[in-house]
Amino acid sequence: MQMTVCQRILCLQPIFIRDIDITEVVGKDIGLMIRAFAAALEDENLLVRRGALDLLLQSLRVDSPAIRKAQADDRAILMRAATGVVLRRDLSLNRRLYTWLLGADEKSDNQVNYLKEHALELLHSTLQVNGFILVTQLH
Repeated sequence: MQMTVCQRILCLQPIFIRDIDITEVVGKDIGLMIRAFAAALEDENLLVRRGALDLLLQSLRVDSPAIRKAQADDRAILMRAATGVVLRRDLSLNRRLYTWLLGADEKSDNQVNYLKEHALELLHSTLQVNGFILVTQLH
């Protein structure tokens, strides 16, 4: 069985600790890295999208220092590409996306807190810019 490029990268890259800044590994152009992730998330191949989400979960969590350092436009590009995965109607992709947005904790209270603290504002602004109507209020 052949591995996709994203799967090979996952096998070869070191496992990062949550608070370690991966910009030291990938360089100073965080925007370029984010646009590469976005391109992989928008790829037609299911395995490429799945691999990109796995990389996001492992190396570029929504609460990571690299995301916080990125420019607002780059964060919006990544969020737009990630949320576009939902339109593909693939449960395995949706599960990975929700884990990225809600955190890895199993408790729903902790997931809601993680979303509010790290992803909700960006998600809201991204959906608002794209013309979607967000029903929930920001608190």
